[in-house]
Order: sequence, then structure tokens, then C-alpha cells
Amino acid sequence: MPLFRAPPRKIPHLLAYPPGAEFLRELPVLRPIGSLAAGLGLLAGLAAAPQLPAADKAAPQLTSGPSSESPKAPRVRKRNGTNRDVSLTHAGLERVAILHLPSAPEPAKPRPLVIVLHGLMTTAAMTQAMTRFDQVADEHDFLVVYPDGVGKMWRFWEGTGRKPPNRDLEVVDDPGYLLHLVDTLAEEKLIDRRRVYMTGFSNGGFMANRMAWEYGDRIAAIASVAGSIPNQLLDAKPVRPVPTLLIHGTEDAIVDFGGSQKFGRGTQFVGARDVAKWWAGKNHCGSPEATLLPNTCDDGTLVRQVRYPAGASGGEVCLLEITGGGHTWPGKVILPKAIVGTTCQDFSASEAIWEFCSKQALPEEKAKAPGAQ
Repeated sequence: MPLFRAPPRKIPHLLAYPPGAEFLRELPVLRPIGSLAAGLGLLAGLAAAPQLPAADKAAPQLTSGPSSESPKAPRVRKRNGTNRDVSLTHAGLERVAILHLPSAPEPAKPRPLVIVLHGLMTTAAMTQAMTRFDQVADEHDFLVVYPDGVGKMWRFWEGTGRKPPNRDLEVVDDPGYLLHLVDTLAEEKLIDRRRVYMTGFSNGGFMANRMAWEYGDRIAAIASVAGSIPNQLLDAKPVRPVPTLLIHGTEDAIVDFGGSQKFGRGTQFVGARDVAKWWAGKNHCGSPEATLLPNTCDDGTLVRQVRYPAGASGGEVCLLEITGGGHTWPGKVILPKAIVGTTCQDFSASEAIWEFCSKQALPEEKAKAPGAQ
């Protein structure tokens, strides 16, 4: 896997708790680092970073077709270069996402799509800057979309008994919105429904796992970076075997590698190895195969790959266990070690995610538009 490096960036002052997110103080990890919101809020500095150089070529133009549930049509505005802001109304809320169109000439057929979900108290723009997924999309010719969660979070906890931190969030339908976004892009004939992938960081990783077991008939593969699954949902039955990539640091002080009995308002979550075993069991995978990846950078980390081969019905599972790694996105962007821990530079998470997901596709019968015959 290629190695990406970048010099540390200057970071602005720490962010405070936003209204309705005071429950974050209950996280035990906040004692050593001061604030989870502050720690992840450091990524705000990345949102203001210079845009990656890209020729403003004639990118595919999106029209404003009708919304499936609202007379208010989706709106697409040019953001910069080949980036677009996509606004649509879902469940009475206007939702916005950043869509990156690769700079390569428009192909004769629709492209694959990667949906990237941000972490808690961060945004789509921050995650676009942190992951550098745009570069990977340009190189491999796929679309990438970065949605924004309401209240800077994703509702992975539905079904756990946990209450949302803000009463206003009770009306939020995140799964429905994400599927609506996919349908909107598909109606524009921009994406291949058989090759829709989802990844997320931290809170976004929790959400990617949830979307996989509930809507695996719409998502070809997922990748969770520093995410997990709530213990209360271990009885969930995925709709199909979903190829799953997990990336997690053993020294993650925010989403503990070994799992936690105390998270937010009582939601417990599973350790990374147990998440891999859970998915391997649900996917009927073969016995695990463990290997060490090349240690190409002297950053204090070591990557152990545990691969569960796909069973007869498909659904490979792979865990990249980063010994010494923190609550980070491996690769190019390095955040302060004192806040998030060590960033592994032996590989790029974005490159690894594309390499894993690009081999997967939904069966033809599962890739039809909702309601199609």
C-alpha cells in the first residue's frame, strides 16, 4: 500500500461543546484529553486548508430533478473546482452534502460512489480535508460524497435504548437521508447502484456499520475507521453478507480498541476484534488469516492484518489492527499526538478502503432502484 505523508498543520483554538451535546462530558476519555468535542474539533483547521489543485474541467452537470417526498427539488451549486454542494429536503429537514466529481473525462457509464461519514462534532468539509479521498477518486475515477449529519453527528444509537442528546434530533432520519442521497445521484445517472460503498470515521464508523446490517441490499461494502457496534445491537441480523473492512488503533483513547462499558448515556460498544468476529460470523466467513504489513515508516506503529475469507455467499471481513495507533485516520494528515494519539503512516486508509471496496459489487437483482420491477 502506498505511503502518504504531510507536514503537521497549524490548528486553531479548541472548540467548545455545541448546544445539546453536553452529554459528551460523560465520556470517560474526556478526563485525560479535556474534551472529545475539542479533540475532534481540531479538524476544523483542515476545512480551511487550500483546496487540492484540480483543473476546472467540464464536469458532469447535475439537474434538479424532483424529490421523492417534497416539492422542493434537490439543489446543486458549484463549490469549487469539481466539487458541488448537493442540498435536498428529507423528513422536513434540508440536508447538505459535498459531492466531488473526478476530473477525468465523463465515462460512458455511471461511476462507483463512496459515501464518507464524518466523526462526532466534525463536518463534511473537515472530513474531506482529513481523508484526502478526493485524490483517490481522481486517480481511480469514482465519485465521493461527504454528507453532513444534523448536530454534527449520526444517529447510530437507534435501537439501543439511548436517548438523543437533543430533543430536536428525535425527528432526524439519517438512514433515510443517506438512501435518499444515493437515489438522487442515481436519478442523475451519475452512479452505478451496484457499486455504492460507505465508510466513516468514529461516529461515522458506527453509522456505517448500522447502515450495513440494515441496508446491505443497497450498499456493496463498508469500511469503519475507529468505529464500532453497540452491544445492544449484537442480535441484529444483516440483510445479506456485507464485505467489511475495519481499521482501528490499539491505543485509541476515544473509541477504545477493546470496547467499553461506558459510552455517552450508557451505550456500550464492542471491541474491534469482536466486531470483526461478529461480521465474520454473520457473513459465514472462513478461519482468520493474520499477517504483518510492511513497516515502511518509523512512526511507532505496526499494522497487523486479520482477514476472514468470504464464505460461499460472499462477504469478506478484514481488520487492520494498528498497534500503537490512536483515534486517527491513517495516512497523510497528522493531527496533534497529545490529543488523538499516533497517526499510522504505513498506509493510507483512503487508498486501502478503495482497494477493498472496489472489488465488491451488489448482485444485479439487489441493485435496482426502490420500487423497480
